Amino acid sequence: MQPRVGLSIDKTATEVSFGRVVYELTVTNAGPSDWVETLEVTDPLPTGLTYESAVGPGWDCGVTDRTIRCSTDATLEAGASSTITVAAAITATPGTEVHNTAYVQGGAASTGDEDSEVVVAPADPQPDEDTTDEMAHTGGPFDIWLLIGVFLIAIGATLFGLGRRARLD
Repeated sequence: MQPRVGLSIDKTATEVSFGRVVYELTVTNAGPSDWVETLEVTDPLPTGLTYESAVGPGWDCGVTDRTIRCSTDATLEAGASSTITVAAAITATPGTEVHNTAYVQGGAASTGDEDSEVVVAPADPQPDEDTTDEMAHTGGPFDIWLLIGVFLIAIGATLFGLGRRARLD
């Protein structure tokens, strides 16, 4: 009789920022036996996500036709887990829900599993208000204060020059 294992996968969006999402795919062997054959994880990327990277200790990952495929021949002991980190660009329209499902399969001696994660495409960053023409401490328009500053420097330089000239005469 072949040993049986219960494989599961947990997909979690750990970071969603402007234009990018990072997922952690955690594969767990619930046992009762160690897994000693090849494990395969697939993550077909839906419309709205574009592959950037997939990495994990002991995993060999790549992408073909929008499907991320990772495999490992490392032993996954009963009760142990292994994690793959996937990064994707979010190309969906802001506010759109993007459903993404990952799958794990180990072969006939295992129970496969799948897990989905939904992210909402973030809106483009919007400034709170247009403050490009305001000085931070005064609240006044920048160009007026610049003009006053240049004027005061010119007066100071003129007075300094006149003072030196008077002493030389």
